[in-house]
Amino acid sequence: MRSDARANRQDLLEAAEALLNVHGPTVSLRAVAQEAGLGVGTLYRHSPPAGTC
Repeated sequence: MRSDARANRQDLLEAAEALLNVHGPTVSLRAVAQEAGLGVGTLYRHSPPAGTC
């Protein structure tokens, strides 16, 4: 994985953790991406397809 992609993934995980701690499971993916300073498309590239987890 490229270093910038690794950094984006880390930013997304940190943003998700922070928002989930405040808002619980109702937080939107758009809010996570925005909190990380990234686009929602970047978030989707770092997420497994639905039903595979």
